[in-house]
Formats: sequence, C-alpha cells, structure tokens
Amino acid sequence: MQNRKQTIKLMDKRVIANNTLELLYQSNNRLAFIPGQFYSFHFENEGTSKARSYSAANSILNPQHNCELSIAVTLHSQGFASNRFLDAEPGEEIEVSGPFGNLILPKQLPSTVFLVATGTGIAPFRSMLSQIEEFLEQGPVRFILAFGVRSREDLLYDREFYNLANTYRNFNYEVYLSQQEPLHSHEFTGRVTNLFNKHELDPADTLAFVCGNPDMVDDVVEGFKGCGLETRQIKREKYTLSPF
Repeated sequence: MQNRKQTIKLMDKRVIANNTLELLYQSNNRLAFIPGQFYSFHFENEGTSKARSYSAANSILNPQHNCELSIAVTLHSQGFASNRFLDAEPGEEIEVSGPFGNLILPKQLPSTVFLVATGTGIAPFRSMLSQIEEFLEQGPVRFILAFGVRSREDLLYDREFYNLANTYRNFNYEVYLSQQEPLHSHEFTGRVTNLFNKHELDPADTLAFVCGNPDMVDDVVEGFKGCGLETRQIKREKYTLSPF
C-alpha cells in the first residue's frame, strides 16, 4: 500500500447525523486502503501545514481497484478543519496521504469479535461491512457491534447495521443511549461500557476492536482486559479533537 500524498476531489457532501457530515471524494489514482484504515488530510492555515486523520467509511469489495474515499466528520464550532469541510463545495480538491493504521480484520478470526465505537468511530466498522458479511456467510464467527451515542439523532449508518443484524443471526447490533430512553429491542440505556453487563466473554476465543472517544477507548480496553483479554487481542484507535 502506498502512503504518498495525492490530490482527491470532493464529489458529494451530506448531513448524515446530528452535527455530522459525510464527504465523498474521488481520485484519478487508486485509493487502495484496507477496510479499517485512515487517511491524513493536509490543510494550510496562516502559513502552517497541519494534518488531520479520518477513517475511510466506504465499504469496498476490491481495495486494489478502489478510487473513492468517504469520511464522516463531526463538526466543531472552533475547529478549523471542521469549518473547511463545512464550507467545501463539490469540485474542490485537497491533498491526502495514506492509508495508515492497523485497525483491520485478520484473515482468520476467533468465534467472537466485538466492534465497539462512539461517534464517528463507527466509520472504520462501516468500511468493513463487505468483509464482515463474507465472514458471516462462511459460518461460525459471531460479531457484536456496540455503538454508543447520546441520542438517536447521533447515530451514523444505523439502517445498514440494523439490516445486517436482521439478515444474519450471528451479527448483533447494540445501541447504547446515554441521554435518551431506549425504544427498540436493540437499544439500551447508558454508556457503551454497559456491554460488559450483557455479555460473558471467552477470553481464549475473542477479539475486540475499539474506536472513538479517547476516554471511552481507555475504559472499554480496561473492561476487556478485566474479562481476561490480553493486549494483543484488543485493537484500538482514538479520535481526538484539535482546535486547528
């Protein structure tokens, strides 16, 4: 995989959740990322160059022939990058480098795989959808996706995960609402760390992926370790807010 800089063009932009944009870019060259990886976007601000990283959110079957990149961006009023994305119009170009990151599914999986996210930390798991479906069709692997948000208005790609859960018995989709009462059978009250009250883990046959808010990532990682998982069985990625 290449991690050189290249220029990509904005093709589409839409609101997909409360205070969250999805932006679709296209390149004349390959964007051959492995689902779960991220790209760094390069900005100029008052003569200073800064990079901000965003996970690929588009699900792809053949990474070697992919030329599109979709990202989910949470808007922050004081964030320079947020304002740049908010003001961006189709046709505008930006420089990116990548792909980077190791939050990727191995070829061989244990019997249970946890995917835990908050906010736009769900993006890398959305990019894995095609891979996940292949594993689900092959047999015994069980996926549990636990998504923590404040309210339903904050959910991203909710219908896609819900439909997958309705199609495959070995895919569980759990939404944890910290500031809203649950209405549906797959919704639960509280923070996403409540997943440890619902599930008994076999530490010898479990793999965990965690992505999102740094405090959540730390808490969930400690929760998995408390259940007996070793560090090598937990893959993590933290999303941090920068004022630039």
